[in-house]
Amino acid sequence: MIRKISIIFALLSPLLLRAQTLDSFVDNAYNNSVSKIELQEKTKTLEYQKEAYLSVEPLLFESGIRNIKANDAINNGNEYSVMLATSIKNPIIKKSRIQEYASETKILDFESNISRKLLLISIKNIYLQALLDKEITQIYMLKNDAAKKALEAAKAKKSMGRISQMELSRFEVDYKVALQESSKAAHAYEEKQNLLRNLTLSDEDIVLDDLFFYYIRENNIENALNDSVFFQLYDAKNESLLKQMQTLHNSKIETINFGVGMTQEVTQKSIDFKLSFPLSWGEKNEKQIAALMTQQSSLHQQKELSRKKISHYIKQALSHLSEIENMIHDSQEIEKRNKSLFEMSAKGYENGAVALFEYLETRSRFYGASIETMKTKQMYVEELSKLEEETGRIWK
Repeated sequence: MIRKISIIFALLSPLLLRAQTLDSFVDNAYNNSVSKIELQEKTKTLEYQKEAYLSVEPLLFESGIRNIKANDAINNGNEYSVMLATSIKNPIIKKSRIQEYASETKILDFESNISRKLLLISIKNIYLQALLDKEITQIYMLKNDAAKKALEAAKAKKSMGRISQMELSRFEVDYKVALQESSKAAHAYEEKQNLLRNLTLSDEDIVLDDLFFYYIRENNIENALNDSVFFQLYDAKNESLLKQMQTLHNSKIETINFGVGMTQEVTQKSIDFKLSFPLSWGEKNEKQIAALMTQQSSLHQQKELSRKKISHYIKQALSHLSEIENMIHDSQEIEKRNKSLFEMSAKGYENGAVALFEYLETRSRFYGASIETMKTKQMYVEELSKLEEETGRIWK
């Protein structure tokens, strides 16, 4: 008993070692994507821009010389002056700017989330299609085995003179067709595995132990819209516009400049202090705020229109998915009936009660029905993937 368990474990261990969850595979694929590199560059650039804004303003050194010609010649001479100046940011505006950077970072986080979510949806679709291709391959292999056994039996009957050469040729052709079909199905599976391998630069088959074919049961459209990363991005962009407007409202005095220096005159010396600040009065800020409000209004209209369109699309997609699910159940029922007919036909053919072409026809219908069930499931997976891409979320 222990020896059997050891053998089973030895056979399964390679698969268990390669198996991973969907999320872990998506993380690995995203970390190896161009999108991740681009978003990292944008995030890093924004961080440096924020640090540059928060940095201490550079010192300004001023110097001057004046030649003085006084009424009294004794007061003639040169006047020398030096001053060291700098500027500080208005604390209120500084706080607003920091909030702006935070909102822009939030937008980048949502863009990163969208990229990862769309990658997850794509991987989910490819992997489920691959699983179904694998099942199709297995069905064709069963059909291939059945065709091979039938050909061997036909050869034996031909040697005994029970069937003609034409009938034997029919079995040979049937076997070659079965070989070709199984080869094509295996190739389709391998193509999808290659797509998955390339995402993580792997050479092994990708096995996700928490992802299998399923029917969705969600139907709450409002919850789906609220959960969509696309609409969350709209909200983040709106928040960024509000922060920019807040900064402009507070930017009447953006910086304060001050300095200290000394002047050497002909007859005296003086310590000098300077204080200045630019006043942002006028229409400039108001025009900039108006431009941001226009963007905000446009963003709101885009969001509302998108919600209406996606809501309409969801209703159609859910109805279509329900139809395809019924088609799958019908196909499975047809598959069961064809299986019974095939089993009866096989026995009848062995006993000579069923003709060759009738036997081959029932066998073809049975395996064809099995393939049709898998193909319809693939149609369901493809339609579900379109729904998930359109809504930016995974449907359960």
